[in-house]
Amino acid sequence: MTSLVIQEQKTASFRINNEVFQELPFSLILFLFYNSEVLKLCCQLKEKLSAIEFADDVNMLLYKRITETNCKNLEQTHERCMK
Repeated sequence: MTSLVIQEQKTASFRINNEVFQELPFSLILFLFYNSEVLKLCCQLKEKLSAIEFADDVNMLLYKRITETNCKNLEQTHERCMK
């Protein structure tokens, strides 16, 4: 729900439709803009962390020797992305 303030007058709350349908030609471009910060967080070459984006999915890839460390680092990065 949202409302607008126009010349110091607040409107009644109303629902807005903010969906971007995947069939629209520009939806992939909008997705790139929307997720640009997530991609920045996921591309840390020093940490051997990279992100792959395809259509409406983002995949993180971490390639270090110790699996437990990889899992921990992926979880931490995921938490940062969700903020």
